[in-house]
Amino acid sequence: MIHSMKTPNILTLLLFITLLSIFNENTLAYQNFSYTETETGKIGIYPGDTGSFDDGTIMFRLAKTGKNENCTDPKLRIRLIRPDGKVVLIALDFPIPEFNFCQDILPSGMNIVILPMTRNQRILVAYFESKDLKLFQRKGLILNFEGTIQGDPIDLSPLLPPTENQFLYTIHPNKSLGWIFANSYSKMRKVVWTQFTDPDTNGKVKILRNRTLNLDHLQARIFCTPDGSYGLAYTRNNTHNTTNLSNKLNLRSSSHVTFLRPESKNFEGEFTLWQTSMPLDSFEIYSCFFDRFIVGTAYCILKVQVKSEGQNSKKPLIFLKISFLSTGATYGVTNLSQVVKNNLEPYYILSLENGGYLYIIGIPNSSFISFNVYDQNLKLNATSQDIFPNLDISVAGSYLQRNNTLWFLSITDHTWTVSSASLPKFLN
Repeated sequence: MIHSMKTPNILTLLLFITLLSIFNENTLAYQNFSYTETETGKIGIYPGDTGSFDDGTIMFRLAKTGKNENCTDPKLRIRLIRPDGKVVLIALDFPIPEFNFCQDILPSGMNIVILPMTRNQRILVAYFESKDLKLFQRKGLILNFEGTIQGDPIDLSPLLPPTENQFLYTIHPNKSLGWIFANSYSKMRKVVWTQFTDPDTNGKVKILRNRTLNLDHLQARIFCTPDGSYGLAYTRNNTHNTTNLSNKLNLRSSSHVTFLRPESKNFEGEFTLWQTSMPLDSFEIYSCFFDRFIVGTAYCILKVQVKSEGQNSKKPLIFLKISFLSTGATYGVTNLSQVVKNNLEPYYILSLENGGYLYIIGIPNSSFISFNVYDQNLKLNATSQDIFPNLDISVAGSYLQRNNTLWFLSITDHTWTVSSASLPKFLN
């Protein structure tokens, strides 16, 4: 349902929406406007719960402070900004268990999250249910853009004791292949996944395939390939603490990929993308995509930090682009960090849909960030000051939308600013 906001004489949160550009070629340009909400208590935002839809709508979640610093108010508040500038307020009227809104009850990864069902104008709300706080199951609600729940809650995970997990979610470009929601349990060495159909007109979905994949892994990403497959990329770390030099030569951190083919019942094969014998402080797959410009290929961006030699020394982050065929064979490795100068360190690097890269860079001793845009040959094209002049951009949230559109959420005290811009398109 849609809730209109009342305006009592209490703390006011002023949300300036300054949308500077066009979200895609089929929508009108956003107009500059401001939007004011009034709420009691302090309001925060969950930057992870952001997203966008194919029609140009963007989504984010606001949260009020709760009974203590570890909990938020147990009510889900979603904001949709439509392509015509209209703001839709959704306050979900559904009894989601309160432990979903606290960080000190469930392990890491077991929390409520909202996700865009990008081509369907639907929102997926993933949360946990438990009868005894001993066994938990992740459930899913599907909402339309009016905030109405459609269909019954769907099962998104098995019933298990509380354990750290990472959810994986992606929608295939081929509508007939629907979408996948998976739970990665690294300690139990398995990934439990389900492939669903797109929601019908009533918001109901059907299960196409579901399986458990036994997999020794630390962290994983799921992605799509043009041939109708889903890919699962994951890291593995066989390192151990040792002072024996001969043993150090056997250290291995590696990344791999496996594929769910259209005719398969489960993910099959294991192909090594990259490995190193160097001890690492951190190692993760940041993102994976199929390459729109080279048929039958895909790539993953790895985030690697070599182990420091002393307490006061810190090795820089290295971002590597690993290119591989849809058969799993690696054919190229590119160091994306080579263009970063002046000891600046990217938080992350995003690959643009029409070629090139977006580098999100932290500003030392501040909570603000800047960004650079590079073309496909890693030549600097634009900076954040070129695109957003005189705008301080905080680390609160950002999202790279389809059609190379970028938007940022900036925060100062009680003011929220959402800004968007169309980035260059280097390849057609």
